Amino acid sequence: MPEGLPISSATDEFERLLGKESPGAALTLASVLDAFERFARLDFDVPHVPDADGCLVTHGVSEGLEGPTFSVRVARRFEVPRAGGQHDSHVRVYCELVYEAAEEFDELGGRTEWWFRGASPDSFAAWWAATTAPLLTAGLGDASPSSVEIGTDDG
Repeated sequence: MPEGLPISSATDEFERLLGKESPGAALTLASVLDAFERFARLDFDVPHVPDADGCLVTHGVSEGLEGPTFSVRVARRFEVPRAGGQHDSHVRVYCELVYEAAEEFDELGGRTEWWFRGASPDSFAAWWAATTAPLLTAGLGDASPSSVEIGTDDG
């Protein structure tokens, strides 16, 4: 018997939470982070292994065709069981916000931080605050991204 929501519903759940956060409005980093924090607390039916359910926050500057950009990506990766009990397939639900690179974002540098559900629930709150606070204090919270992508891929 499943112990949480089906992984197949993860993208819909995240999009539902994003819609509740800013219905009819353009997404900002603050609204995405609020929705993702709630999404990270939902239970999904994943195998009982330490790294079967993980959250990722990554950000940094990259050089694109139109110049440098600063991107922030939040993602949740689920391990998907295969027949015979093997667990080598993953699905990742993500949201990426891209900004025209600005000098105030340079101090943030590049960062990739993982948290896995196998850790204590209290550790999520501490990890989340430590990982996202620098982004918000750098002025990204209400800044308008040049693009937002919400999707699912094989993680």
